[in-house]
Amino acid sequence: MKIYILLIISLVANVWFSFSIIRLEKFHYSTKIGICSQQKFIDKQILREYDETKMYDCLSKSEPRTSDWWNLLYGLKIL
Repeated sequence: MKIYILLIISLVANVWFSFSIIRLEKFHYSTKIGICSQQKFIDKQILREYDETKMYDCLSKSEPRTSDWWNLLYGLKIL
């Protein structure tokens, strides 16, 4: 009985970690390719404006890759 409880706890923890890795990899890749960047040109210099709440909303809604499986594989450094 104890083994089944430990197995269920391990399964829940692994699923939770997987979803966290997927979310962080989506944020990482979105910022890397500049999906949510806002740029201003002043005197031929690039100035980036970041509003934290707008940036978080944009990154939360962005889908840089076609599947969450790709995000998980890239987040685990398999690909």
